[in-house]
This record gives sequence, C-alpha cells and structure tokens, in this order.
Amino acid sequence: MFFIIATAIWASIHIYLGWRFIGPLALRGANRVYAWSLVAALFSFLPVTFIIGIGGGAPEWFGVIHIVTFILAGFTMIVFPLMLFRDVSLSLSGILVRLFGVITKGDGGHTPPDPGRRIFLLNSLNLGIGGTSAVLTTIGHLNTHKAPKVVRVDVPIKNLNENLDGMRIAQISDTHINRADGGDGLKRIVDITNSLHPQITAVTGDFVDGYVGHMRDHVKYIGDLKAEHGVYFVTGNHEYYWDPGAWLGEIKRLGLDILINEHRIITRSGCKIMIAGVTDYNAGRHLPSHKSDPVSAVKGAPTDCDFRLMLAHQPRSLYAVSGTDVDLQLSGHTHGGQFFPWNYLFPLFHPVGSGLTRFRNMWIYVNRGAAFWGPPLRLGAPAEITLITLRKA
Repeated sequence: MFFIIATAIWASIHIYLGWRFIGPLALRGANRVYAWSLVAALFSFLPVTFIIGIGGGAPEWFGVIHIVTFILAGFTMIVFPLMLFRDVSLSLSGILVRLFGVITKGDGGHTPPDPGRRIFLLNSLNLGIGGTSAVLTTIGHLNTHKAPKVVRVDVPIKNLNENLDGMRIAQISDTHINRADGGDGLKRIVDITNSLHPQITAVTGDFVDGYVGHMRDHVKYIGDLKAEHGVYFVTGNHEYYWDPGAWLGEIKRLGLDILINEHRIITRSGCKIMIAGVTDYNAGRHLPSHKSDPVSAVKGAPTDCDFRLMLAHQPRSLYAVSGTDVDLQLSGHTHGGQFFPWNYLFPLFHPVGSGLTRFRNMWIYVNRGAAFWGPPLRLGAPAEITLITLRKA
C-alpha cells in the first residue's frame, strides 16, 4: 500500500511539473508527445529501479543505474518545491492586484497583462528554476563524495562527577550502506571515528539498505570500530525492511553490543555509567517483540549512576525517554533534511530536526547522518560524525 501511495504522489508531482514546464512552450503534435514522453520516463525510473533493486538480485552494474536514477529524483525534489513556490507567489500577487482594484474601485492604473509577455516571463522563470535546480543538484551530489564533517559538541551535565568531565562519546548514524556504496564509504567513516579516540561509540540505526547475503563484504568494516568502553548499536527503521533477525546476527558477529530495550553498566574512574538503548520508534509494527520501550531499557539500572545515556534512533522517542531520568539521548533519522530546500522543511515534522536541544530534564542530540538515503545529495545539511564531550555544568 505504501508503494502504491508513494508512486501516486510521485506521478502527481511529475504531471504538475510537466504541465508547468511544457504548457507555456505551446508545443504541438509530435513535439508535445515527445516532451510528455520524457516526463513519463523521468517518472518511471524511480519506481522501476526500486522494484528491480528491492529483491537484491540485480547485477553489480545496476548500481550505476541506481545512482543516476536517484540523482534525477533529487533534481525533481528540488525543482518541485521551487516551482510550487513560484506558482503560489504569482497567484497571491494576482489576488492582491485584483483586491487593490476592488478597494480603489478601479484598476488602480493596472494594465491587463499581455499574453505574449506573460508566456515569455513564465518560460524565463522556468528556465531559471530548471537551471538553478540542476546546479544545486550537481553541487549536492559532489558533496556526498566528501568525508563526513566531525561535529564537536560539548554537553553540560548538571552535577556531573569531575572524573567524567571531558569524557568523549562518538556517534555514527544513518550510514544507509547499500550495494552501490561498495563499503569504501563505511571504511572512511570508521577510520575517522576511530581517529577521535572516543571512550564510547554509539551507532544509532539505519545502518543498512539491503540483505545480509548481498552485503556482508560491504559492512564488514563496522567491526573495526574501537572505543575504550565499547561500541553500542540500536536499530533504526531501515533495519526492519531487510530481515532484522539476520542483520542483528551479523552486527553482533562483527562485535557490536546491540541494545534491544536494555542497558549496560560500565565503570570509569570509579563512576557508574548507564548506556541504554531502545529499538526504533516504529519497530513494533514490523516485529512485535521489538516494540520500543524506554522504561524496560532502564529497568533495574542502579539509581546512583553518575551519567545516564539513551540511544534511540528517532527523535520522537524523547517524549517517553524524558520520563526515564536520563541525562542525554542520542538520535538520528532526520538527516537534517539532507538537501535544500528540505533541510528547512523536513525538520518541521520532528520534535528536533538536528543538533543539541534541551527537552524537559534532559538533553537530546540529533545527528544529521554520516551518509545519505535516496537521492545522493547533501546540500545545506552536511553529513556528520559527532563527537560529544561531557562537561560539568
């Protein structure tokens, strides 16, 4: 059902763009057919590529088709809101002009627009929107080839034991490793993270997009992560799309400590630290036994812990997590919107879009992700690896 709804929305977007781009050109006959055929082809690339790739049996060269398809999808996702903004702006300006005429009981000196001039202006605006979107798409794609930015964040913790002041926690999130990546991107992420020499490393979900059998060689580098007090993993929503049981087994085999609504207690310089983790916010829809449960995650933990950390893939877990007396929640999922203009729009649908925020009696940090998902674009929301440093408030 989701695929059908998403495809219908995708088709509607292309029909709208075709209407707004092709209409003002006043094409006739075969030229009009060719133009709409191009729109139909651009629409079909994404669902067809998805259907071929979902089974995991596509040949290796299909990765090139996959990347090109999603670059085109990214272009569409930039041009669509820009075109919509233009049309809404023109409509509002037209309404204001007519309203002014009514108020002044005349046309206020307004001359009816010349149809030919109007068409010229529309085509000029279309050219500008299309060209700008192409440039932004190119820049956004080039940005995905850059190493993730190390974002260093100091988190002030009230009454933090002085022996924990300066403790470092590295966070990796939303790597979305797939067959097209080949594993090189993950190796770079792991190398950068290890170079930070963290005491704790947290991997907060959406690690993969594919089945274990097709990607074992791609993900092996995650096992090279090193941290003084361990590397901890919680599931994101994407783990549940690709046989979660198989992936949890593989991730455990690679040496990560998986937290399924549970916690670990570690000791550092005589201080107790609780590291808890919950499954993805919507995990229960896919696997009832994995229903996210922050209360269970902290149940039985010592009440005298000097620092309490919660790993939760989606920021929306913060409402339940805030009732468990933790000091800091680390999340991902949002990608910070990933690319313009969605970096301004997408965070509106989450309690925290990215970065550090105080919520009730705790802090939450939302990582923008170390890679990308869907369109291989990063623009206005750079990929990141986070280095959290605890500070005594």
